[in-house]
Amino acid sequence: MVKNLALFILFLAILLPGCATETQKQQDIANEKKNIETEKDSLRFIYVGDYYDNPSVFLYDLKNKTSKVIWYRVNEKVVQLSYLPDKKNAFVLTASSFGKKGVYPFIKNVKLYMYYPDSEKVEFIKAIGSGMQLYVNWDKDENFNIVLNSIDKKISRHVNSHKLIFNKFGKEVFNQIKTFDIIKEGYPKPANKELQLQTEDGIYSILMQQDDSTAVYLLDNKSGEETLLAKEKMDLNSIAWNTKDKLLIYSFTDVTEENKTLYSSKPQTSKLFIYSLSDKKTLQKFNGGGYKNFMIIDDFLIFDDGFKKSSNIKIYDMKKNILLDTIKTNGGCGLHNIPEIPDYSA
Repeated sequence: MVKNLALFILFLAILLPGCATETQKQQDIANEKKNIETEKDSLRFIYVGDYYDNPSVFLYDLKNKTSKVIWYRVNEKVVQLSYLPDKKNAFVLTASSFGKKGVYPFIKNVKLYMYYPDSEKVEFIKAIGSGMQLYVNWDKDENFNIVLNSIDKKISRHVNSHKLIFNKFGKEVFNQIKTFDIIKEGYPKPANKELQLQTEDGIYSILMQQDDSTAVYLLDNKSGEETLLAKEKMDLNSIAWNTKDKLLIYSFTDVTEENKTLYSSKPQTSKLFIYSLSDKKTLQKFNGGGYKNFMIIDDFLIFDDGFKKSSNIKIYDMKKNILLDTIKTNGGCGLHNIPEIPDYSA
Protein backbone atom coordinates (compact mmCIF):
# COMPACT_ATOMS: atom_id res chain seq x y z
CA MET A 1 0.00 0.00 0.00
CA VAL A 2 2.79 2.38 0.97
CA LYS A 3 4.72 1.36 -2.12
CA ASN A 4 1.73 2.02 -4.37
CA LEU A 5 1.14 5.41 -2.71
CA ALA A 6 4.75 6.36 -3.29
CA LEU A 7 4.48 5.42 -6.96
CA PHE A 8 1.28 7.47 -7.30
CA ILE A 9 2.93 10.55 -5.76
CA LEU A 10 5.92 10.12 -8.08
CA PHE A 11 3.56 9.91 -11.06
CA LEU A 12 1.84 13.15 -10.03
CA ALA A 13 5.20 14.84 -9.56
CA ILE A 14 6.10 14.01 -13.13
CA LEU A 15 2.69 14.83 -14.63
CA LEU A 16 1.74 18.05 -12.87
CA PRO A 17 4.70 20.25 -13.95
CA GLY A 18 3.89 19.33 -17.56
CA CYS A 19 0.23 20.23 -17.03
CA ALA A 20 1.21 23.46 -15.31
CA THR A 21 3.58 24.32 -18.14
CA GLU A 22 0.90 23.68 -20.77
CA THR A 23 -1.67 25.65 -18.76
CA GLN A 24 0.74 28.55 -18.40
CA LYS A 25 1.47 28.42 -22.12
CA GLN A 26 -2.24 28.64 -22.96
CA GLN A 27 -2.64 31.47 -20.46
CA ASP A 28 0.29 33.36 -22.02
CA ILE A 29 -1.25 32.97 -25.48
CA ALA A 30 -4.61 34.21 -24.17
CA ASN A 31 -2.92 37.19 -22.48
CA GLU A 32 -1.03 38.02 -25.67
CA LYS A 33 -4.25 37.97 -27.70
CA LYS A 34 -5.91 40.15 -25.08
CA ASN A 35 -3.01 42.63 -25.18
CA ILE A 36 -3.21 42.80 -28.96
CA GLU A 37 -6.95 43.47 -28.84
CA THR A 38 -6.41 46.10 -26.14
CA GLU A 39 -3.79 47.82 -28.30
CA LYS A 40 -6.13 47.72 -31.28
CA ASP A 41 -8.90 49.22 -29.17
CA SER A 42 -6.62 52.17 -28.38
CA LEU A 43 -5.54 52.69 -31.99
CA ARG A 44 -8.03 55.21 -33.28
CA PHE A 45 -6.75 58.25 -35.12
CA ILE A 46 -7.90 60.85 -37.61
CA TYR A 47 -6.52 61.54 -41.06
CA VAL A 48 -7.35 63.58 -44.16
CA GLY A 49 -9.18 61.85 -46.98
CA ASP A 50 -11.18 62.81 -50.04
CA TYR A 51 -14.95 62.97 -49.56
CA TYR A 52 -17.07 64.28 -52.45
CA ASP A 53 -13.95 65.98 -53.89
CA ASN A 54 -13.25 67.77 -50.60
CA PRO A 55 -10.34 66.93 -48.28
CA SER A 56 -12.18 66.05 -45.04
CA VAL A 57 -11.48 64.49 -41.64
CA PHE A 58 -11.83 60.71 -41.27
CA LEU A 59 -11.60 58.57 -38.13
CA TYR A 60 -9.90 55.17 -38.41
CA ASP A 61 -10.44 52.19 -36.08
CA LEU A 62 -7.81 49.42 -36.28
CA LYS A 63 -9.83 46.84 -34.39
CA ASN A 64 -12.53 46.81 -37.07
CA LYS A 65 -10.29 48.18 -39.85
CA THR A 66 -12.93 50.76 -40.68
CA SER A 67 -13.01 54.49 -41.42
CA LYS A 68 -15.79 57.04 -41.13
CA VAL A 69 -16.11 60.73 -41.96
CA ILE A 70 -16.39 62.87 -38.83
CA TRP A 71 -15.99 66.32 -40.39
CA TYR A 72 -17.02 67.59 -43.84
CA ARG A 73 -17.97 71.00 -45.20
CA VAL A 74 -19.07 71.81 -48.75
CA ASN A 75 -17.02 75.03 -48.93
CA GLU A 76 -14.03 74.07 -46.76
CA LYS A 77 -11.04 71.87 -47.54
CA VAL A 78 -8.60 70.54 -44.96
CA VAL A 79 -5.14 71.90 -45.75
CA GLN A 80 -3.32 70.79 -42.60
CA LEU A 81 -4.00 68.30 -39.81
CA SER A 82 -1.47 68.26 -37.01
CA TYR A 83 -1.55 66.11 -33.88
CA LEU A 84 -0.32 67.42 -30.57
CA PRO A 85 2.95 65.75 -29.48
CA ASP A 86 1.03 63.68 -26.89
CA LYS A 87 -1.47 62.58 -29.62
CA LYS A 88 -4.43 63.51 -27.39
CA ASN A 89 -5.85 66.32 -29.51
CA ALA A 90 -5.18 67.68 -32.99
CA PHE A 91 -5.43 71.00 -34.79
CA VAL A 92 -7.16 71.16 -38.17
CA LEU A 93 -6.71 74.05 -40.62
CA THR A 94 -9.11 74.53 -43.52
CA ALA A 95 -9.46 76.89 -46.48
CA SER A 96 -12.22 77.63 -48.98
CA SER A 97 -9.69 77.39 -51.83
CA PHE A 98 -5.95 77.39 -52.51
CA GLY A 99 -3.58 77.10 -55.45
CA LYS A 100 -1.77 79.49 -57.81
CA LYS A 101 -2.81 82.53 -59.84
CA GLY A 102 -0.08 82.97 -62.43
CA VAL A 103 3.18 82.72 -60.51
CA TYR A 104 1.66 83.65 -57.15
CA PRO A 105 0.23 81.16 -54.63
CA PHE A 106 -2.96 81.94 -52.74
CA ILE A 107 -5.01 80.52 -49.90
CA LYS A 108 -8.44 81.86 -48.95
CA ASN A 109 -10.55 81.94 -45.78
CA VAL A 110 -8.29 79.92 -43.50
CA LYS A 111 -9.99 78.62 -40.35
CA LEU A 112 -8.66 76.78 -37.31
CA TYR A 113 -10.42 73.85 -35.62
CA MET A 114 -9.51 71.39 -32.88
CA TYR A 115 -10.26 67.67 -32.73
CA TYR A 116 -11.16 66.08 -29.37
CA PRO A 117 -10.82 62.25 -29.34
CA ASP A 118 -13.11 61.76 -26.32
CA SER A 119 -16.09 63.26 -28.11
CA GLU A 120 -14.82 62.52 -31.66
CA LYS A 121 -15.76 66.09 -32.58
CA VAL A 122 -13.99 68.79 -34.58
CA GLU A 123 -14.79 72.19 -33.09
CA PHE A 124 -14.22 75.68 -34.53
CA ILE A 125 -11.63 77.92 -32.82
CA LYS A 126 -10.84 80.95 -34.98
CA ALA A 127 -10.97 82.45 -38.49
CA ILE A 128 -7.39 83.22 -39.57
CA GLY A 129 -7.90 85.02 -42.92
CA SER A 130 -6.58 84.91 -46.49
CA GLY A 131 -3.13 85.33 -47.97
CA MET A 132 -0.41 83.84 -50.12
CA GLN A 133 1.18 81.09 -48.05
CA LEU A 134 0.42 79.27 -44.82
CA TYR A 135 3.08 77.74 -42.54
CA VAL A 136 2.61 75.76 -39.33
CA ASN A 137 4.93 74.12 -36.82
CA TRP A 138 5.19 72.96 -33.21
CA ASP A 139 7.74 74.66 -30.97
CA LYS A 140 9.67 73.10 -28.08
CA ASP A 141 7.01 74.31 -25.59
CA GLU A 142 4.32 72.31 -27.44
CA ASN A 143 2.71 75.45 -28.81
CA PHE A 144 1.15 75.44 -32.27
CA ASN A 145 2.50 78.23 -34.50
CA ILE A 146 0.62 79.54 -37.54
CA VAL A 147 2.08 82.03 -40.01
CA LEU A 148 -0.02 83.48 -42.85
CA ASN A 149 1.85 85.72 -45.31
CA SER A 150 0.05 88.19 -47.57
CA ILE A 151 0.92 91.08 -49.89
CA ASP A 152 0.12 94.46 -48.38
CA LYS A 153 -2.90 96.03 -50.10
CA LYS A 154 -1.34 99.52 -50.19
CA ILE A 155 2.36 98.87 -50.82
CA SER A 156 2.96 95.85 -53.04
CA ARG A 157 6.61 95.41 -52.01
CA HIS A 158 5.52 94.89 -48.40
CA VAL A 159 4.60 91.44 -47.10
CA ASN A 160 2.51 91.19 -43.93
CA SER A 161 3.45 88.14 -41.90
CA HIS A 162 0.61 87.30 -39.49
CA LYS A 163 1.78 85.01 -36.70
CA LEU A 164 -0.57 83.33 -34.22
CA ILE A 165 0.37 80.92 -31.44
CA PHE A 166 -2.06 78.56 -29.69
CA ASN A 167 -1.27 76.39 -26.69
CA LYS A 168 -2.07 72.69 -26.75
CA PHE A 169 -5.53 73.36 -25.28
CA GLY A 170 -6.48 75.60 -28.21
CA LYS A 171 -6.12 78.93 -26.37
CA GLU A 172 -4.60 81.81 -28.33
CA VAL A 173 -1.46 83.09 -26.58
CA PHE A 174 0.11 85.28 -29.29
CA ASN A 175 -1.16 87.34 -32.24
CA GLN A 176 1.07 89.72 -34.18
CA ILE A 177 1.50 91.10 -37.71
CA LYS A 178 5.03 91.99 -38.82
CA THR A 179 5.65 93.77 -42.12
CA PHE A 180 8.68 92.99 -44.31
CA ASP A 181 10.04 95.12 -47.17
CA ILE A 182 10.95 92.34 -49.62
CA ILE A 183 13.33 94.61 -51.55
CA LYS A 184 15.38 95.45 -48.45
CA GLU A 185 14.76 92.42 -46.22
CA GLY A 186 13.73 89.67 -48.62
CA TYR A 187 10.67 87.46 -48.40
CA PRO A 188 10.00 86.20 -44.83
CA LYS A 189 11.05 82.58 -44.49
CA PRO A 190 9.24 80.01 -42.33
CA ALA A 191 10.92 78.80 -39.15
CA ASN A 192 13.12 75.77 -39.60
CA LYS A 193 11.54 72.49 -38.64
CA GLU A 194 12.77 71.35 -35.23
CA LEU A 195 13.99 67.75 -35.27
CA GLN A 196 14.35 65.66 -32.12
CA LEU A 197 18.05 64.95 -32.51
CA GLN A 198 18.58 63.33 -29.11
CA THR A 199 16.86 60.73 -26.96
CA GLU A 200 15.24 61.99 -23.76
CA ASP A 201 17.75 60.05 -21.67
CA GLY A 202 20.63 61.63 -23.60
CA ILE A 203 22.18 58.29 -24.54
CA TYR A 204 21.96 58.71 -28.32
CA SER A 205 22.16 61.67 -30.68
CA ILE A 206 21.86 62.27 -34.40
CA LEU A 207 24.64 64.00 -36.32
CA MET A 208 24.26 65.29 -39.88
CA GLN A 209 26.62 66.28 -42.64
CA GLN A 210 25.31 67.99 -45.75
CA ASP A 211 26.98 68.76 -49.08
CA ASP A 212 25.55 67.25 -52.26
CA SER A 213 23.84 64.64 -50.09
CA THR A 214 22.69 64.18 -46.47
CA ALA A 215 24.70 61.83 -44.26
CA VAL A 216 23.06 60.79 -40.98
CA TYR A 217 25.13 59.36 -38.12
CA LEU A 218 24.04 57.81 -34.82
CA LEU A 219 26.22 58.93 -31.93
CA ASP A 220 26.49 56.89 -28.72
CA ASN A 221 27.10 59.68 -26.20
CA LYS A 222 28.58 57.27 -23.65
CA SER A 223 31.15 55.52 -25.81
CA GLY A 224 31.56 58.24 -28.43
CA GLU A 225 30.99 55.67 -31.18
CA GLU A 226 29.55 57.00 -34.46
CA THR A 227 27.55 54.80 -36.85
CA LEU A 228 26.61 55.88 -40.38
CA LEU A 229 22.89 55.21 -40.76
CA ALA A 230 22.22 56.52 -44.25
CA LYS A 231 23.55 58.80 -46.96
CA GLU A 232 20.88 60.08 -49.32
CA LYS A 233 20.48 62.81 -51.92
CA MET A 234 17.40 63.91 -50.01
CA ASP A 235 16.65 66.10 -47.00
CA LEU A 236 16.07 64.59 -43.58
CA ASN A 237 12.34 65.08 -43.00
CA SER A 238 11.41 63.62 -39.58
CA ILE A 239 12.93 61.74 -36.64
CA ALA A 240 11.26 59.85 -33.80
CA TRP A 241 12.72 57.75 -31.00
CA ASN A 242 10.87 54.71 -29.67
CA THR A 243 12.99 54.27 -26.53
CA LYS A 244 10.76 51.52 -25.11
CA ASP A 245 11.71 49.17 -27.95
CA LYS A 246 15.04 50.91 -28.65
CA LEU A 247 14.06 51.95 -32.16
CA LEU A 248 14.87 54.99 -34.25
CA ILE A 249 12.47 55.97 -37.03
CA TYR A 250 13.49 58.59 -39.58
CA SER A 251 12.52 59.69 -43.08
CA PHE A 252 13.99 61.54 -46.07
CA THR A 253 12.15 63.53 -48.75
CA ASP A 254 13.02 65.14 -52.07
CA VAL A 255 10.18 66.89 -53.89
CA THR A 256 12.44 69.45 -55.55
CA GLU A 257 12.12 70.30 -59.22
CA GLU A 258 15.50 68.61 -59.80
CA ASN A 259 14.13 65.19 -58.84
CA LYS A 260 13.75 63.55 -62.27
CA THR A 261 11.26 60.97 -60.96
CA LEU A 262 8.86 63.60 -59.58
CA TYR A 263 6.36 63.46 -62.44
CA SER A 264 6.85 59.80 -63.36
CA SER A 265 4.26 57.07 -62.79
CA LYS A 266 6.36 55.76 -59.88
CA PRO A 267 8.02 58.78 -58.24
CA GLN A 268 10.90 58.17 -55.84
CA THR A 269 10.52 61.10 -53.49
CA SER A 270 10.79 59.64 -49.99
CA LYS A 271 12.35 56.95 -47.81
CA LEU A 272 11.41 55.74 -44.34
CA PHE A 273 13.68 53.69 -42.06
CA ILE A 274 13.20 51.68 -38.86
CA TYR A 275 16.54 51.20 -37.11
CA SER A 276 17.25 49.02 -34.07
CA LEU A 277 19.45 50.75 -31.51
CA SER A 278 20.20 47.49 -29.70
CA ASP A 279 20.87 45.34 -32.80
CA LYS A 280 22.56 48.22 -34.64
CA LYS A 281 20.88 47.48 -37.93
CA THR A 282 18.04 48.66 -40.15
CA LEU A 283 14.98 46.47 -39.56
CA GLN A 284 12.75 47.87 -42.29
CA LYS A 285 12.88 50.38 -45.14
CA PHE A 286 10.05 51.84 -47.23
CA ASN A 287 10.71 53.63 -50.56
CA GLY A 288 8.46 55.36 -53.04
CA GLY A 289 6.35 58.44 -53.60
CA GLY A 290 4.80 60.98 -51.28
CA TYR A 291 6.44 62.44 -48.19
CA LYS A 292 6.36 59.48 -45.76
CA ASN A 293 4.92 61.63 -42.98
CA PHE A 294 4.57 59.39 -39.95
CA MET A 295 3.49 59.12 -36.35
CA ILE A 296 3.89 56.46 -33.66
CA ILE A 297 1.08 55.20 -31.44
CA ASP A 298 2.10 52.40 -29.05
CA ASP A 299 3.87 49.77 -31.19
CA PHE A 300 2.35 50.99 -34.45
CA LEU A 301 4.08 53.09 -37.08
CA ILE A 302 1.53 54.95 -39.21
CA PHE A 303 2.74 56.68 -42.37
CA ASP A 304 1.40 58.02 -45.67
CA ASP A 305 2.66 57.08 -49.10
CA GLY A 306 2.13 58.34 -52.66
CA PHE A 307 0.55 61.44 -54.19
CA LYS A 308 -3.00 62.58 -54.95
CA LYS A 309 -5.41 59.77 -55.91
CA SER A 310 -2.67 57.17 -55.39
CA SER A 311 -1.90 58.32 -51.86
CA ASN A 312 -2.67 55.98 -48.96
CA ILE A 313 -1.84 55.37 -45.31
CA LYS A 314 -0.06 52.26 -44.02
CA ILE A 315 -0.16 50.83 -40.50
CA TYR A 316 2.89 48.81 -39.53
CA ASP A 317 3.32 46.77 -36.33
CA MET A 318 6.94 47.39 -35.31
CA LYS A 319 6.85 44.72 -32.62
CA LYS A 320 5.74 41.95 -34.98
CA ASN A 321 7.32 43.43 -38.13
CA ILE A 322 4.13 43.09 -40.18
CA LEU A 323 1.95 45.44 -42.20
CA LEU A 324 -1.48 45.39 -40.57
CA ASP A 325 -3.53 47.50 -42.93
CA THR A 326 -3.53 50.04 -45.76
CA ILE A 327 -6.09 52.85 -45.75
CA LYS A 328 -7.37 54.11 -49.10
CA THR A 329 -10.03 56.56 -50.26
CA ASN A 330 -11.11 57.24 -53.85
CA GLY A 331 -9.37 60.62 -54.02
CA GLY A 332 -6.36 59.80 -51.85
CA CYS A 333 -5.51 60.34 -48.18
CA GLY A 334 -2.69 61.35 -45.85
CA LEU A 335 -1.83 62.11 -42.24
CA HIS A 336 -1.55 65.91 -42.64
CA ASN A 337 -3.36 66.47 -45.94
CA ILE A 338 -3.79 64.73 -49.27
CA PRO A 339 -0.16 64.77 -50.49
CA GLU A 340 0.41 66.69 -53.69
CA ILE A 341 3.42 67.30 -55.93
CA PRO A 342 4.53 70.95 -55.61
CA ASP A 343 3.51 73.17 -58.50
CA TYR A 344 6.69 74.58 -60.07
CA SER A 345 5.00 76.01 -63.16
CA ALA A 346 5.56 79.69 -63.91
